Amino acid sequence: VLGCLMAFIGLAIQHDANHGAVSPNGWVNQVWGYTQDWIGGSALLWRHHHVLMHHAETNVDGDDPDHSGDIVRFNKMTQWKGHHKWQAMYTWLLLPLLPINWHFMEFFDLVNLKHMGRPISKMASSSAKIALFFRCCFFVRFYLVPLYLYPSLWTVLYQFVTLCAGGLYLGVNFVISHNFEGVKSVLSTDRAQHTKRDWAFEQVETSSTVGGRVLGFFHGGLNYQIEHHLFPRISHVHYHKLKPVVEEWCKEHGLKYAYFPTLVQNVAATCRHLNTLGNPDEPKVKA
Repeated sequence: VLGCLMAFIGLAIQHDANHGAVSPNGWVNQVWGYTQDWIGGSALLWRHHHVLMHHAETNVDGDDPDHSGDIVRFNKMTQWKGHHKWQAMYTWLLLPLLPINWHFMEFFDLVNLKHMGRPISKMASSSAKIALFFRCCFFVRFYLVPLYLYPSLWTVLYQFVTLCAGGLYLGVNFVISHNFEGVKSVLSTDRAQHTKRDWAFEQVETSSTVGGRVLGFFHGGLNYQIEHHLFPRISHVHYHKLKPVVEEWCKEHGLKYAYFPTLVQNVAATCRHLNTLGNPDEPKVKA
C-alpha cells in the first residue's frame, strides 16, 4: 500500500507541480514539487530528466533518457544484442527495481551536478544542496529509522516490497505510454535530416492514450499521454476534456491517434513492440 501511495504522489501531485500545472503561482508549484523529494526522488533531477530531455525529444534515441540505453531496446537505432530477444519478458521484471536505482544513483548525480550524461547548470547548485538535504532525510526516515526500531531481515523485505510495488506501478505507466506496436521512433538526432519535423505532430505520434477518467484518477491523468505531451502545463484534471478535441484535430491533420480502450490492450501492444525490437532480424538503422 505504501509503495502505491508513493507512486500516486509521483503521478498525481509532483508531476503536475514540476510541470508548473498545479497553480499559476510559481512558489505553489515549487512547494508541491518537493513531494518528489519526499518519496525519495528529486524535483531538480526530475525537471532535468523529464521536462528538459524527455518532453523536448520524445522517443529520440540518445536524447530521450526514457528511450535510450541498451538494457532494453526501445529504438531501432539501438544496436541489437543477444539479451534483447528476451526483453518482452524481462523488462517487466526490471521495472520494480527502478526506485532503488533512483534513490542511490541519483545521490551522486546531485553531488556531481550531472544527470543522464548531461551537466546540470551551476546555477542550480543551491537547488542541488536542498535536494541532497531532502535525500539524506529520506534515507534516515525510510531506511535507517525502521531498521533501528526493527532490526530484522523482515524490515528489509518490507522496504524492498514497498519499493517494488511503487516501481512497478510507475514503470508500467512509463513504458506503455511511448512504446507500443505502431509507435513512431525518431531515427536520427541529426536535425538536418528532419527538416519537416513538427514538434506537436511528433508528440502525438510517439504517445498513446489509454482508458478514461477512472484510470486517470489512479494515474494522475497520465493515461492521457497524448494530451499531456501537447499541454504539459495544463492540470491533469482537464485532460479528459481535451481528448475529443485533440482526437478531432488529429483526424483533420491525418495523424494517427493511438488510443487503447483498456490497460490490458496497451500492455499487450507494448509486449508486441518489445518482441519485434528484440528480434535480431530488426537491424539497427543507420543515421
